[in-house]
Amino acid sequence: KQILYPSRWKRSRAQHQRVVMLWFRAAAVLLLLPFSSQGFCLHPKPPRIESRTKGFFSFRERGNEEFGFARMMDRSSETRPSSMQQQQQDLALFLKRVLASVVLSCLTLFSPIEFDITTQQQQSHLAPTVTVTLSQASALSEEQILVADVWKEVTRQYFDPTYNGLGADGWKQKRLDAVKQTTTLTPDDSEKVYDIIRTMLSALNDPYTRFLTPDQYESLTAYAKGGSAGIGVSLIADPSSGQVVVANTVEGGPAEKAGVQAGDVIVEVDGMDVTSSSAEVVAAKCRGEVGANLNIAIRPQGGKKVVPLTITRAQVKVNPVQASMISLNNNGNSKVGYIRISGFSQETTSQVLDALRSLKSPSALILDVRGNAGGYMPAGVDVAKLFLPPQSRIISEVDKSDRSTIYIADGAGSVETKLPLYVLVDSRTASASEIMTAALQDNERATIIGMTKTFGKGRIQNVQELSDGSGIAVTKAKYMTPNGQDIHRVGITPNVMAKTCGPDDTVAACVDGVL
Repeated sequence: KQILYPSRWKRSRAQHQRVVMLWFRAAAVLLLLPFSSQGFCLHPKPPRIESRTKGFFSFRERGNEEFGFARMMDRSSETRPSSMQQQQQDLALFLKRVLASVVLSCLTLFSPIEFDITTQQQQSHLAPTVTVTLSQASALSEEQILVADVWKEVTRQYFDPTYNGLGADGWKQKRLDAVKQTTTLTPDDSEKVYDIIRTMLSALNDPYTRFLTPDQYESLTAYAKGGSAGIGVSLIADPSSGQVVVANTVEGGPAEKAGVQAGDVIVEVDGMDVTSSSAEVVAAKCRGEVGANLNIAIRPQGGKKVVPLTITRAQVKVNPVQASMISLNNNGNSKVGYIRISGFSQETTSQVLDALRSLKSPSALILDVRGNAGGYMPAGVDVAKLFLPPQSRIISEVDKSDRSTIYIADGAGSVETKLPLYVLVDSRTASASEIMTAALQDNERATIIGMTKTFGKGRIQNVQELSDGSGIAVTKAKYMTPNGQDIHRVGITPNVMAKTCGPDDTVAACVDGVL
């Protein structure tokens, strides 16, 4: 009741072994047994037949006397062959069995190596099979290779083995669909290829795993290194509305000079509606050549009117760290050291270290990460090390195999571990700034102050360049706080819920009643 479909080869070792054994047994019955000394009979002792009946493969020797299988089973007389006759029979039997073995070997050699056995009912429900031969693989277009590279990197790195519920088979199907869509495209259709890749990645339902065009990749890496050509804003998606809002502006940057403030909603960029775009996409559109104008439309925080602005891009040196001594009791005594960290780049740790050294005998320290959307994750870890005693746990990074990489304060980077420490947060405190905040809170090193929970981004991305200069950001791990909490989409609850501590509120208002 089963039908063998050699054309539908699949990797099924158990089915392969079963069918091969069937072929071996059938060949043994058809080829080996006829050449045995007992003919077709499968019993230990052959039935006796009439002496005049002749079996297969009889031959004549010694004149007219017959020798063969039938003659050897003569009921009336069983003549034992001579030594010479026995040797001849054994030789013939040996040669025939060798021939049978050769035939069996040929059957095995030229049979399908892997195949599937399918019932007639199952055949109509089979999904279409896509077969790629070696010659076809070597002829893949650049567009198909780019799609395959993106799929391969996500498969290799993605932190969730279920692909956010899509499943391994579903994720494979997305690759086949994407490759099929690129078969008619040419190198001039790069934007179409990029859209196909974005569609494939969107199936993961993960806004942080994303494709970056060459310009976006270059801008992102420039920001991580501490400099970029843009308007000097840090953007984040509002957790309630999903709209892109300004987390903070660079002091003295083009955006600040144009009147952009923290909390403003970005509505349009160069005539394109971006209300449903991600913060990364909008940020990339804001970057560009030095001296080029950028037309944006913003909706001020709490307002309804959309305000159009034209801002000239400039080479913005991202210096996210500012430090000063401040007075909180209005008596003129500047006793508290204040450090504002607006973002994390590769230079942030050294900048915070310089800021600490610039403060003269503070009685306490305040770290302000309101509106800090994160950035370079290792910087968040290293800044936390500055304030933690040796052997303090910072985070645990968990990958797709459920293996944990634990980040520990080694003591070499510890600078200030005893002064009272306070951290100001808001709903736009995210990513690397949350790593630092959680480490200081769970180790009871700092008091966290804010009006709301933090943003809640507990995923870590790896960004890498692709063959055509584009890039891909892949969520490679989730992180757990020192107390084992996953803050993703949950956020960090402040130790002190302040009545006033918005992005534009003063430090004194945030710490009123605490310091």
